[in-house]
Amino acid sequence: MNVDGHPLSSEIYLTGFSHNHSPLDSPACSSDLSSLLEHTLAFSFPHEEIYKNLLLVPSLCDENDVFPSVKPSKNFDFNVYIQSYIGYTQIERLLLIGETCPSLRDPTRRFTLQLLQQSENVFLYKKLMDRPLFSDMEFDGNWILEKEKEACLIIGNLENENSIYKSKMDKKKVYEIQCKLGQAHYKYGNFTDALQAFSNARESCSTPQELFEVNLECAFISIQLQNFDYVSNSIGYLAQSQCLEPNIASKLKSWAALAMLYYKNYRLAVVKFLEIPTSHYNAQIFSDVLSVQDLITYICVLSLAESDRREISDLLGNANFRSQLESLPHIHALLTSFYNLQYNSFIQLLDQISNDLRFDLYMHRHIHTLSKKIYSKALLQYLSPYECADLRTMGQSFGVDPAYLEKQIAWLINDGALMARIDSCNKLIYTHKSNERMKTYSTTLKTGDGFRRNTVSTLVRISLTHYNSCPK
Repeated sequence: MNVDGHPLSSEIYLTGFSHNHSPLDSPACSSDLSSLLEHTLAFSFPHEEIYKNLLLVPSLCDENDVFPSVKPSKNFDFNVYIQSYIGYTQIERLLLIGETCPSLRDPTRRFTLQLLQQSENVFLYKKLMDRPLFSDMEFDGNWILEKEKEACLIIGNLENENSIYKSKMDKKKVYEIQCKLGQAHYKYGNFTDALQAFSNARESCSTPQELFEVNLECAFISIQLQNFDYVSNSIGYLAQSQCLEPNIASKLKSWAALAMLYYKNYRLAVVKFLEIPTSHYNAQIFSDVLSVQDLITYICVLSLAESDRREISDLLGNANFRSQLESLPHIHALLTSFYNLQYNSFIQLLDQISNDLRFDLYMHRHIHTLSKKIYSKALLQYLSPYECADLRTMGQSFGVDPAYLEKQIAWLINDGALMARIDSCNKLIYTHKSNERMKTYSTTLKTGDGFRRNTVSTLVRISLTHYNSCPK
């Protein structure tokens, strides 16, 4: 301020145009920014809780953050959700919900133990005794002893038979015993030994169909173990097999997409999911790993994070996919509100869906990163038509305080995602628009230079060839 009390100049962030030291770069200012954000979040504005979840500033929010307590949204129906799965994936999802949602802790614990006893998975049942979630639960010791004896007897007999048939060089019988051994290990919960048994069965396969079935079992067990390196290798072979049926092909595509999701290759993950025909959106195909609702949700969330506006339009315009999408009204509303620029309702829906996806077995590690990407994309989409935008008007559109929104824009500028500068005094954002005419002109000149160089090189080669062919 000068002596008259007027500002000498507007506070402007120039990080989008210059790599000079910016207010966000200094360590001291990083802590100041954190305190400013905490102060800003203390204001009362419509979506305060939402923006705490979607906070973009790295000093306060990181992709490795843990959300120990999650409250399900109004769209989350626990019974419907958990009945969408079968087998081990149902148990794993129950454990995740029990550990992250205090309000559902008791029903998930009881249901988990009940399912484990029904499935005879004594290996996991025993492991749960050491988990804090089950510290005050009673376990059936007699059932554990009974199932351990039964498992030892069955597996011991199969191993003896396997040794006998190996000594007789009977490949057919060895293949059958190894498969039974893998199934027995899987039934009692020892997935590592089950994978080893099915892997050993490969050596005794006598037909392409047998080899295909063994590799499919290996891939499936690797999904349960979340060993996605093994999954990717197995899918590479299975996808080229002549024994591949359409339903199995769709299942393999979903597994390949999960592998891409695990490696954080979100773009390729959504491409793989979209390769699955909508006619195969059937619970009987996917329920041992995913539900149809998961499939649709993954496609929409990943598309919002990775696809451009035209691709989202194509997705909404796909009649077959839209008929499936309409079965999940909140997901359909999320996609349409983003496309129709209804940012206020979009942010509310994004918060609800992001919250529920923290219960998801495969998405919970990624939803924070994806939410930040989607939110950033919404901010960039809002600013794209403007050379100068008013933070107050933008705050009304998003339902947030302008001071808070300013910090988010500053983070995008500092990260290099947005070429702009902020006038903090007047609450204005000046975006830098590239000169498309000059860009086209430069591209044309480069293409012409390349054509000229190729022409000269061709003429030189012709001359040399002619010279070499002439008699000395």
